Order: sequence, then C-alpha cells, then structure tokens
Amino acid sequence: MRALLLVLLLRPGLAQADEVLLKTGRSMAGLIQGETSSELTLDFGYGTTVLQKEDIESIRRSSPKERQALKRRFLGQAAQSGALKPPPGAEELGRLLDAARRSREAAQDARREREDLQAQREELILKMRELKLRQPSLASALNSADPQNPGYNSLVGEVNGLNAGLQAAHYQHEEAGRKLEEGEAATERYFGDYGALRRYAAAHLKSLRAAARDEDGRVFYETADADLVEMARDFKREASAARRLGEHLVVDVLFNGAVRAPMLVDTGASQTMISPKVADAAGLTGGETVETTVADGRRVQGRLIVVDSLAVGASRVEKTPVVVLAAPGPGAEGLLGMSFLKNFMFQLDMPNNRLILERLAQPAPARP
Repeated sequence: MRALLLVLLLRPGLAQADEVLLKTGRSMAGLIQGETSSELTLDFGYGTTVLQKEDIESIRRSSPKERQALKRRFLGQAAQSGALKPPPGAEELGRLLDAARRSREAAQDARREREDLQAQREELILKMRELKLRQPSLASALNSADPQNPGYNSLVGEVNGLNAGLQAAHYQHEEAGRKLEEGEAATERYFGDYGALRRYAAAHLKSLRAAARDEDGRVFYETADADLVEMARDFKREASAARRLGEHLVVDVLFNGAVRAPMLVDTGASQTMISPKVADAAGLTGGETVETTVADGRRVQGRLIVVDSLAVGASRVEKTPVVVLAAPGPGAEGLLGMSFLKNFMFQLDMPNNRLILERLAQPAPARP
C-alpha cells in the first residue's frame, strides 16, 4: 500500500519543506503533520502518507517561517484544484471558478486538436473522391467478367476492398466531424463560463476579498485573481468600427479574402446570410437549398454554401456556412449571424458604434 502513496522526490523548489531520508536512500519532502514514537505523517499538499520511523534514516525539520511558507503554497495548490473550500459568501465565486477551469481545459484541448482534425477531414475527402472515381470502372469490369475466369475472384476482392475502404473513410470523416463539433461546443462553454466569471468577479471580488479574515480566505482570493489574469491571456480582443442602422450595427465583412460587403450584425440569426450580389462577386455557386426563418417570421428558401473564410477586421473564421438570400434592406448586403459570432465572445458596443470580438488564442502544446 505504501508504494501506491504519493512520493515527492526532493527538488530545489521544495527546499523549505521537512526532509525525510529513508534507509533505502530515497528522500521525501513535505510537512510533518503528526508524529508518534513509531510513526510520522508527512503532508505533500495533495495527500499524506504515514512512514514507520524504523524505516527513516534522518529528518531535516523546517523552521517555523519555512513551514508557514509551505503551508501557504499548499493552500494555493488546493485553491487551484478546487479542493479549498470558498470562504463564507464566496460560494458562487467558487462555483464559477470551478466551471471556468474545467471548460478552459476542455477548450484548450479542442483547440490543439482542431487543425489536425481539419487536415484529417480534407485528406479523407480526397481519399473518398479517389475511391469513388475508381468505382464505376471496377463495377463495369466485374459485371463483364467471367466467373469461371481465374482472375474473377481477385477482381471481386478488389471491389470489396474498395467498398470497405470507402466505408471506413466515410466513418472516419464523420468521426472527425463529430470531434470538431464537440470542440466547438467546448469552446462555446468556455466563452460562457469565463464571461460569467469575469462579470461576477468585476462586481463582487473586491468586496469579497476585503472581507477575508483568515489565511485560507486570502489565498483563495489571490488564486482567483491569478486565474482571472491567466484566463484573460487566453483571448485576443479586437474592436471593429461599425455604423448604426436603426437599432442595429453594420460592419464590413471580408469574404474569401477578396470581396468586402456591409453586413448587419444580428444575434438572433442562426446563420450568416448574404445577398446574391455578394455571392456572385465572391464566386459562390452551387450549394444545397435550405429553408430558414427571416426577421419577420417568414420561412424562405435560400442556398447554403460553405465559404473558405469570413473576416471582420483581423477576426477570421474559416470554412463557415452562409445562406444566400435577398438583402435585408438598404445599407446592408446581409446578416452577420451566430454561425460566425459563436466563434467569439462578442459585445455590441452601441454607444461607441463598435463590434468587440474576443477569440481564443492558440494554446501552447500540451506537456507530455
């Protein structure tokens, strides 16, 4: 059982800890939490272990000042992991912190995987296209082949292998798409959780911190401050100039890096909608016919097309859908909807005529 317990080898960063040298030659560091004539309990911050004194060669005991510093470090670790109970009155802050920490980790994992998944899907599309091009000739060869011919079975095997490869590629393509959707959902959750935490902290953290009466509370609020600073670094913020059109903002949107058009920002539109004029200028042809709801509640038909890129200022989204419909009215060539806006934390700054977009920066590679 002892072998399964957490063991921290001595490191320079733990020089202030109590140091226990075992007769096996292994050194352990932590805080001596309790001691009897036969046993010693060592606290690592994340857990404790009980050592038999007969197994101990020597003990280096930390000073009271060193013990206090290490206790504070352990409290910070507990606060960061969510194990430290929030002070009275800070329960909601603690809940919001835990939610934002969890969704942040999931969102960062999704961002690291996103490029690989997109590349995988593109490779699979090419593979399926190649296999489908081979299907007609193989099917024709099989239909005209003589079952008694020695090469017939080989041809059957080739056809079956092609069909199996096509089915496998199709499944892998769908699976990569599912993971991409899960990643988008994880990013949206982080936007929501961090936004809620940021608003609550702006309104309450200062007064809550001022009411802290013990070391646990002070460490909890210091950790909350540090987390908020770290999370803020996750985002790139851009404010784009806009124009007023009634109760709405209109921004210039760049399609496929070539065609710029004024778009009305509409948070109630699930899809971005562009006029036929913009679609023609951007060379957007084809697409499937879909039915969508417009602002006055009417159901109308349009063409759903995936554009290579759509950008407002430096805020860019690739491979995003748009629906080709008639322009909403004078002054705008379409609606900038949630299919674009969901990729950001966004704010319509009406007093200053700005659209503020905050997007996750690419995280550092995960540590092995």
